[in-house]
Amino acid sequence: RRPQVVPPSAGCGLKVLRNPAMRVKTTEIVNLRECTYLTDAALGSVFDFLMDLRTFRWFAGRAVLDWKINGEPLFAMQGEFKALNPLVAALAALAAASLRDGEELALVQLLINRFKGGSDTVRTHMHRCRQVCLSLGAPRDVEVEGWTRLMRNGDVLHLNKEKHSVPAASGEGKNPHQG
Repeated sequence: RRPQVVPPSAGCGLKVLRNPAMRVKTTEIVNLRECTYLTDAALGSVFDFLMDLRTFRWFAGRAVLDWKINGEPLFAMQGEFKALNPLVAALAALAAASLRDGEELALVQLLINRFKGGSDTVRTHMHRCRQVCLSLGAPRDVEVEGWTRLMRNGDVLHLNKEKHSVPAASGEGKNPHQG
């Protein structure tokens, strides 16, 4: 499950951000469909792929997949996980858009939490580094430093050591790409 690391100069020449000069602030929510070239169809394909995977493991009361990246600025997934590469490129570009002058992007982990329903939660916690959180599927509340924010399909939230959680939702999550 280790991703193949791609050198930064081999970024495939693809345009990722609609505005390459875009800057993103901590706790700001942006939407992938608005700030990248990813479409509803692409996000729906990734969502369906993740919901069908059987390789998630149980951790801290939720299903997770994770890969260690070792501080690389860019990487590509291999094998069955190649479907995640457009998403990984978009998230890495948004992470880079949150850097201050003189900082360099060093990705350390790709972690995917899969919530099959509204009862799945993430307890309050924080990380010692910045992170970029993506929501796919049904809208879910996320709590950041005591404030509740609604994340919708394609929303990305940038965090920098803030305490955050995903409380239980009322009702079952559903794929917005299916009728």
